[in-house]
Order: sequence, then structure tokens, then C-alpha cells
Amino acid sequence: YPIPRGESVPRELWEIVNDPIFRIEDLTLEVVQARAYEVSDAGDISGPRMRFGVLYGDILVEINVKGASPEAVFEMLQQIQE
Repeated sequence: YPIPRGESVPRELWEIVNDPIFRIEDLTLEVVQARAYEVSDAGDISGPRMRFGVLYGDILVEINVKGASPEAVFEMLQQIQE
């Protein structure tokens, strides 16, 4: 769904589209890149933003990022697995 998602996502799908959860074994750089978006808010940090969850077995890690690249976030998440 395109951003802003609030204008394009059906209400019944809002939670799974806005806050999806990925199993770590299914997480790819392409998935993280697809979750990244840019917002130009005056006085706020510039750069990509991302919001999603990653499931490591039975542990859920919630990601809410401002300003970090998708590549850096992906690498960090892969290191947690090791």
C-alpha cells in the first residue's frame, strides 16, 4: 500500500499493514527497504523511518526507527540472531 497508508488501507487490514511482524528467517534486506519511508516534518530528524516487528522464536522485537538506513537496520537485526 502506498504512503500515506491511512488513505489507502482498508480499516480491517490497518494493523497488519501498519505494524507487520516478520519471522527473522523470512526477513530480507528487500523487506526492510520496503518498510522504509521518508517524512519531511519541520524540526524532526531527516532520513528513513521504519516500523515493524521481528519474531525471534517466541520473542517479538518491535522496531521503530528514525534516521537509520535500511541496510544498517537489517544488519543489526541479523546480528541479534547470532
